[in-house]
Amino acid sequence: MQFLLIDDSDIDNAVNTKLLKLSRMTKDVMSFTNPREGLKFVERHGPTWTSPRWILLDIQMPEINGFEWLELFRELPETVQSMCRIYMLSASIDRAELKRAEEDSSVIALMEKPLDVYMFRQLVDL
Repeated sequence: MQFLLIDDSDIDNAVNTKLLKLSRMTKDVMSFTNPREGLKFVERHGPTWTSPRWILLDIQMPEINGFEWLELFRELPETVQSMCRIYMLSASIDRAELKRAEEDSSVIALMEKPLDVYMFRQLVDL
């Protein structure tokens, strides 16, 4: 399994990378603190992928937030979109924001920060 972490926090990316590796879910994790760079990576490499990528996307980020990222993501070819499994991460208590994430058709699930690897493993195993 290959994971992309898109979160403006270096600390969150480092912690989530460590958790994913310790859980033995993957050894292949790439992280991006700039959401546009993460999107460019997906756009550039997505057409060559032969297996899905799991994306952990933060909601609150400067420059573009997770929802704006998803709007840009939906402009990519369907073949690229279909190779991505997107889970949003949030430490927010804003009910409207959380509901928006839960209702987004591109998002498999909304998860709280810090990442609960046990719960995430259950979602991925479904």
